[in-house]
Amino acid sequence: MTRHLMGSAEIRQRLGGISRQRVYQLTCRADWPAPYDELVQGKVWRREDVEAWIKQHRPTADALLSPAAVNCRTALARLTSSSDINECIHVQPRLD
Repeated sequence: MTRHLMGSAEIRQRLGGISRQRVYQLTCRADWPAPYDELVQGKVWRREDVEAWIKQHRPTADALLSPAAVNCRTALARLTSSSDINECIHVQPRLD
C-alpha cells in the first residue's frame, strides 16, 4: 500500500537517515513544500510534493537512495551503534 503523506520520520528515512535537526532545517526553508496538515504529532506533507522537491534539489538522493538502500543504511546504523555487534553479525574467526 502506497502512503500519500510523509511526516518528519519518513522524510528523514527517505533522505538517507539524516538527523531530526536537518529535517527541521529543510522543512523551514522557503522553497520546501507547504505542509498538507498539522497534527498533534507534527506536520505532514504530501509525498508527491516532497518527492518533487527532492528531484529538484537533491537529484543524487533520488537516484541513490531507493527504499531498499535506505532500509539497509538504517539497519547498518543500528548495528554499528549496538554495544554487542557480534550478536547481530556472524563473524568468521581467522584460522591463521
